[in-house]
Amino acid sequence: MQLARDYVLRYGFSEKVSIVPCVLLNILQVGYFYVEDDEVNKLSSEQRSIFEQEVRTLINESSQRVRNLLTSHREELERIKEALLEYETITGEELRKLIRGEKIRAGKAI
Repeated sequence: MQLARDYVLRYGFSEKVSIVPCVLLNILQVGYFYVEDDEVNKLSSEQRSIFEQEVRTLINESSQRVRNLLTSHREELERIKEALLEYETITGEELRKLIRGEKIRAGKAI
């Protein structure tokens, strides 16, 4: 949650919230207002509501992207899981082979 808040408040990962960090002054431009970094909690309820909505949107969209990635790569993940259960560790090259659907170690197919 804090990372998502930082993305919105500090790094401008939001189309609705205009944030320009001023490194030398350690302040943030929030819309038309300049707010010290530790004063973000003192924003108006409307501004805070916009921030919180953007944070929720970022988290929800990111969660959905992760679910889609995991679902679309389910077969590869199953092969990796089986290899790790059998061998406990795998190398980077073995991981790449598993992703491509190739056999690893002594011709065993996972």
